[in-house]
Amino acid sequence: MKIRLEQIRTLVRSSPPEFPDENELYIDDGTNTASGLPGWRIYRNGKWEDIGLHDLVDSDVIIDGGSF
Repeated sequence: MKIRLEQIRTLVRSSPPEFPDENELYIDDGTNTASGLPGWRIYRNGKWEDIGLHDLVDSDVIIDGGSF
């Protein structure tokens, strides 16, 4: 999957963004993560999932910076 930079929310949040696009990312303050620690979450198949760096390395996720 390809993730565009504009899909990444860089502010740490205590709740997920409303009306997310598929594969949108945000950093959770730990309120909604399984571990209770701050971490990245991704919106896939209609739900938010915790992810870590290993998920980005071991999958077909590509961060696309687009053209400048």
